[in-house]
Amino acid sequence: ESLRIDIGSGGGGGQQQRVAIYPNPSVNELNIEYLTTTSEVSITGNDDEDFSVKMIDKNNNQIKTGSSKKGKLSFDTSDVPDGNYYLMIQLTDDLLVSQIIIKR
Repeated sequence: ESLRIDIGSGGGGGQQQRVAIYPNPSVNELNIEYLTTTSEVSITGNDDEDFSVKMIDKNNNQIKTGSSKKGKLSFDTSDVPDGNYYLMIQLTDDLLVSQIIIKR
Protein backbone atom coordinates (compact mmCIF):
# COMPACT_ATOMS: atom_id res chain seq x y z
CA GLU A 1 0.00 0.00 0.00
CA SER A 2 1.45 3.36 -0.99
CA LEU A 3 1.00 6.58 0.89
CA ARG A 4 0.67 9.99 -0.69
CA ILE A 5 2.17 12.83 1.32
CA ASP A 6 1.01 16.38 0.70
CA ILE A 7 3.29 19.06 2.12
CA GLY A 8 1.55 22.36 2.67
CA SER A 9 2.69 25.91 3.07
CA GLY A 10 -0.01 28.41 3.86
CA GLY A 11 -0.72 30.95 1.18
CA GLY A 12 -2.84 34.07 0.98
CA GLY A 13 -5.95 34.60 -1.10
CA GLY A 14 -7.65 31.34 -0.18
CA GLN A 15 -5.03 29.19 -1.90
CA GLN A 16 -2.73 26.65 -0.38
CA GLN A 17 0.38 25.54 -2.23
CA ARG A 18 1.38 21.95 -1.77
CA VAL A 19 3.75 19.35 -3.09
CA ALA A 20 2.55 15.75 -3.41
CA ILE A 21 5.10 12.95 -3.01
CA TYR A 22 4.06 9.40 -3.89
CA PRO A 23 4.25 6.48 -3.52
CA ASN A 24 5.84 6.45 -0.11
CA PRO A 25 7.32 3.94 0.60
CA SER A 26 8.73 3.84 -2.92
CA VAL A 27 9.97 0.77 -4.76
CA ASN A 28 11.14 1.78 -8.25
CA GLU A 29 9.77 5.28 -8.84
CA LEU A 30 9.06 8.37 -6.78
CA ASN A 31 6.81 11.15 -8.08
CA ILE A 32 6.84 14.76 -6.90
CA GLU A 33 4.12 17.13 -8.10
CA TYR A 34 3.37 20.75 -7.38
CA LEU A 35 -0.31 21.26 -6.51
CA THR A 36 -2.41 24.37 -6.37
CA THR A 37 -5.49 23.86 -4.26
CA THR A 38 -8.38 26.28 -4.10
CA SER A 39 -11.54 25.75 -2.10
CA GLU A 40 -13.08 23.65 -4.89
CA VAL A 41 -10.37 22.42 -7.22
CA SER A 42 -6.99 20.71 -6.99
CA ILE A 43 -4.74 21.17 -10.01
CA THR A 44 -1.81 18.81 -10.44
CA GLY A 45 1.25 19.59 -12.44
CA ASN A 46 0.83 23.35 -12.36
CA ASP A 47 3.39 24.52 -14.90
CA ASP A 48 3.57 27.98 -13.30
CA GLU A 49 5.73 26.61 -10.48
CA ASP A 50 8.95 24.83 -11.30
CA PHE A 51 11.05 23.41 -8.51
CA SER A 52 14.26 21.52 -7.92
CA VAL A 53 14.70 18.48 -5.71
CA LYS A 54 17.66 16.88 -3.96
CA MET A 55 17.39 13.42 -2.40
CA ILE A 56 19.87 12.98 0.44
CA ASP A 57 20.61 10.14 2.83
CA LYS A 58 20.96 10.27 6.62
CA ASN A 59 24.65 11.24 6.25
CA ASN A 60 23.75 14.21 4.02
CA ASN A 61 25.11 12.49 0.90
CA GLN A 62 23.36 13.59 -2.28
CA ILE A 63 21.69 10.58 -3.92
CA LYS A 64 19.69 12.17 -6.75
CA THR A 65 18.85 15.63 -8.07
CA GLY A 66 16.38 16.89 -10.60
CA SER A 67 14.24 19.76 -11.80
CA SER A 68 10.57 19.67 -12.55
CA LYS A 69 9.02 19.94 -15.97
CA LYS A 70 5.57 21.54 -15.92
CA GLY A 71 5.34 21.09 -12.16
CA LYS A 72 6.18 17.37 -12.11
CA LEU A 73 9.28 15.31 -11.44
CA SER A 74 9.90 11.56 -11.23
CA PHE A 75 12.94 9.81 -9.80
CA ASP A 76 13.95 6.27 -10.74
CA THR A 77 14.62 4.71 -7.32
CA SER A 78 15.33 1.16 -8.52
CA ASP A 79 19.07 1.73 -7.91
CA VAL A 80 18.64 3.31 -4.45
CA PRO A 81 19.24 1.00 -1.46
CA ASP A 82 16.39 0.42 1.00
CA GLY A 83 16.29 3.03 3.74
CA ASN A 84 15.08 6.43 4.85
CA TYR A 85 15.93 9.50 2.77
CA TYR A 86 15.07 13.18 2.71
CA LEU A 87 13.81 15.29 -0.16
CA MET A 88 14.86 18.94 -0.20
CA ILE A 89 12.33 20.65 -2.48
CA GLN A 90 13.22 24.20 -3.51
CA LEU A 91 10.20 26.19 -4.64
CA THR A 92 10.42 29.82 -5.68
CA ASP A 93 9.92 31.13 -2.15
CA ASP A 94 10.08 28.04 0.05
CA LEU A 95 12.33 25.13 0.91
CA LEU A 96 10.30 22.06 1.84
CA VAL A 97 11.80 18.96 3.46
CA SER A 98 10.12 15.57 3.51
CA GLN A 99 11.23 12.14 4.64
CA ILE A 100 10.69 9.25 2.23
CA ILE A 101 11.25 5.52 2.46
CA ILE A 102 12.68 3.19 -0.17
CA LYS A 103 11.53 -0.36 0.56
CA ARG A 104 11.29 -3.46 -1.60
